Amino acid sequence: MLILISLLSSIIPMFIYLVILWWLDKYERESFGLVLVHFLWGAVGAIFFAILGTMLLSVPLYLIKGGTSGVVEFQTVLIAPLTEEFTKGIFLFVTALTRSFDNITDGLVYGGAIGLGFGMTENFMYFISYGETIEQLFTLIILRTAFTGLVHCISTATFGVFIAIAKFSYDKRKTMFVILGYLFAVSIHSFWNISVTLNAGVFVSFLFMVFAITIFTLIFIFSLSNERKIILEELNDEVEQNYLSQTFVDYVNKRIRKKADKKLFDSHTVKNAVILAFRKHQARHSDSSERTKYLGDVTLYREKLKGL
Repeated sequence: MLILISLLSSIIPMFIYLVILWWLDKYERESFGLVLVHFLWGAVGAIFFAILGTMLLSVPLYLIKGGTSGVVEFQTVLIAPLTEEFTKGIFLFVTALTRSFDNITDGLVYGGAIGLGFGMTENFMYFISYGETIEQLFTLIILRTAFTGLVHCISTATFGVFIAIAKFSYDKRKTMFVILGYLFAVSIHSFWNISVTLNAGVFVSFLFMVFAITIFTLIFIFSLSNERKIILEELNDEVEQNYLSQTFVDYVNKRIRKKADKKLFDSHTVKNAVILAFRKHQARHSDSSERTKYLGDVTLYREKLKGL
């Protein structure tokens, strides 16, 4: 019975968080199937390699000092964050190579999905290991669902933001942004582990989560606002070049703001216009090798919207 409760309590809350995260990406929502793939990487692949990596990095410490509490604490506050954020984030590099990964919001969503998957599996492992009674189990469920699972989400989402920035930066800055993103993710994760390891108390943990969620929310709001700005600027440029009508662009603006009073164009057409805007923006901020691919997409989507 406890195992079943542990399993359901691991899956359901994290999956609800995943759906909410996916739904928040309102301008160019990614395929839920692709978001789910990232979630599953966190739940299976990332956690497997994180456990393996943590064990390998911890071997020298155990050989030198044995299984002392100091070694365990060092493993918790430094080695685990280093390996876990690496194994969670490595999958983002694969996604970043695709043209569908085109803005900060994508980094937030894909990174957050991986973190939620990782948190789901880790929660289950904790529930079955330490939830020996129903009271202990429910305490763990509340604390890990409200705190630790979200820490994994926010830390890897932060890494995703920096990978998105790096993708459209000059070559010399790409590596810098990736390293900064990794260090920020590790720092968030490590600070949380320190607060738990040192028994800082529920109040400190609560304040940390309020701060982390607030920053995450503000970044998400900024990213969506920036997306809307890109869409309008690029589509207005299409009007100036006589590819699209002002009536259509005004309608797209109302649709993405959820203020359209009637349906003049179908959602598929609006989505094509949004993708066109992003591909134009990507072409402007890509190096020569990638620019040709994006310009090819621009031509393709202009053809799809021809006549509007």
